[in-house]
Amino acid sequence: MLRRVELHGRPVFEGDSPWSIRQTAVYHRIKAPAVSKNLFQPTSTSMFLLIAPSAHTERQLCEYLDATTSGRIDASPSALHLLLVEDSLKGWMDYMAWLEKQLKDQVWCIILISLRRQHYPIPSAANTSCN
Repeated sequence: MLRRVELHGRPVFEGDSPWSIRQTAVYHRIKAPAVSKNLFQPTSTSMFLLIAPSAHTERQLCEYLDATTSGRIDASPSALHLLLVEDSLKGWMDYMAWLEKQLKDQVWCIILISLRRQHYPIPSAANTSCN
């Protein structure tokens, strides 16, 4: 199971996240001839089953399969693994940066509310927002 993060593109209201965490299920089986000890030799067969891959992964797989069937590159199960892992990693840094900004905003809000309470006591019901 590979998880990836991507912008969902729906309208985002205050307090909502613009990100969605998606999952891709991966099943991979390599069948090598009985006499072979090398699982990646050209006579072995490989089967991938992907459930809910990203659109980017689908495009990359089509390009990869086109390149292997036309003979431009040799087929390699490890190349497919790399493609899948690369796709699952690409959105996490932006997502973490967004989370960090959200956390910093909340911390500043807490600090401001604490300072207001210390210097300008106001009823607790009025302290629910950070304006």
